[in-house]
Amino acid sequence: EYFFHEEKENLDSCLRIAVLTAISRDVKTIVIFTGVGEGPRLAVEHYLSQQTFKEIRVIAVTFPYGQRFKHGVHVEISPETRRFLEENGVPIVRAHLPFSPIAAHYQHHGILGQDLTLIGSALSIFGGGMSLCVQAALVASDAGYLELGEHAIC
Repeated sequence: EYFFHEEKENLDSCLRIAVLTAISRDVKTIVIFTGVGEGPRLAVEHYLSQQTFKEIRVIAVTFPYGQRFKHGVHVEISPETRRFLEENGVPIVRAHLPFSPIAAHYQHHGILGQDLTLIGSALSIFGGGMSLCVQAALVASDAGYLELGEHAIC
């Protein structure tokens, strides 16, 4: 419980920095990669509900449907959180993550040009979440929630 409380405080600090930076830089969109929807929920509850931040929109990007994790861990946005986000205008985008490997249909086709995991590894040099931030922006853009050239905080 303590660990969760501490993580929630860190998440809230990161959100505060994101929304204040968005206001100071006239950025209207924040893209949040989320497993269970906690980040977007806190953004709505603590910030988007305030008049100062009304112009900011949040886009939630999550794992593709049925994503399998090691050791049987199941990560999913609950129906309650999903409903809350939808009611507050936060779209939830699910898609294959661009830097995840794509297996060739035929073994002899190889993986050249299909495996972008090296890009994710290179971005991780700047921090463990950097790869997910970039992928979230790409997924949100592909889904039509970010316009070409639009500035966003991820």
